[in-house]
Amino acid sequence: MSNIDQKLTEMRNGFNAVSEAVEALANQPAPQPTILNRGLSGNHINGGKITNFSSVGITDTATDTQIRVSDNGVTIVALNVNTINNPLTVQGQLTHNLEFLMTVLLLLYCM
Repeated sequence: MSNIDQKLTEMRNGFNAVSEAVEALANQPAPQPTILNRGLSGNHINGGKITNFSSVGITDTATDTQIRVSDNGVTIVALNVNTINNPLTVQGQLTHNLEFLMTVLLLLYCM
């Protein structure tokens, strides 16, 4: 075997070894990415649902859609509010239940 033939054989063996190594890597499952604490931002989330979400000041325990945000505004299924801190303007029909309040006022007036 000549020197050139020997070098060509060594090159073939080297290429075969690289090819086998690449194939072995390709057949392995991809490693799970490691997400560090505080390493996930909204820039990494596209769609999907985050379940059991909570944050300082927000806790989501709903089992169905309760708030819908669109270009037309915010739709809320039910609103439980302790205090409205600013003046309130209502456009459209306002339904109220003043029966209890009127009874209390009447009782106070009659005292």
